This record gives sequence, C-alpha cells and structure tokens, in this order.
Amino acid sequence: MDAFMCYGAVVPNGYGAAYNPHPDNIVVVISCWRTNPNNNASKFAEMLDSAFTEMRELVLSNPQLAKQPSNEPVEWSIAKSLGADVGLNVTG
Repeated sequence: MDAFMCYGAVVPNGYGAAYNPHPDNIVVVISCWRTNPNNNASKFAEMLDSAFTEMRELVLSNPQLAKQPSNEPVEWSIAKSLGADVGLNVTG
C-alpha cells in the first residue's frame, strides 16, 4: 500500500467512504458517527466487501466477455430522494 487516506462522515446520519484503488485490490475506509444508532460502519464494510466479491466472481466467470468494450452508453444517477441531483453519462 503506497498511501492511506480516510475522512469522517460529513453529516451525523451519513457515512464517510474513502477508497484507494490498486491493480489487485481496493483500500476502503468507512466511517460514521457512533452517536447515530442507525449507522453501522462495520455492516456497511461487510456489505461493500460482499458486493466487490460478487462483482469479481461475475467478471472472472467470463473473462472474454469482461474484456469486450461496451457500445452502450453507461448512465447512473443518484436519486433526488436521497438528496442528490448528480448524474453521469459516459460513452465509449
């Protein structure tokens, strides 16, 4: 690991999630306010680890398909109900 970084949750009911991608792994630091009983950084980290593992297994199950570039545009957005108005459209 060439660097370690992290930051705290910005709001009392939110999380801080810093990440540092490397060729063979991703360093992730999750934080939250312990005063909020609805937040659980350990559970967040477990679920994120599970999601990363599932994505890795999916890609490794068909490496040829994983290497093919997509002709479809990639779109994502964060719902306004979550308090954001952010989106990204990548073609290529």
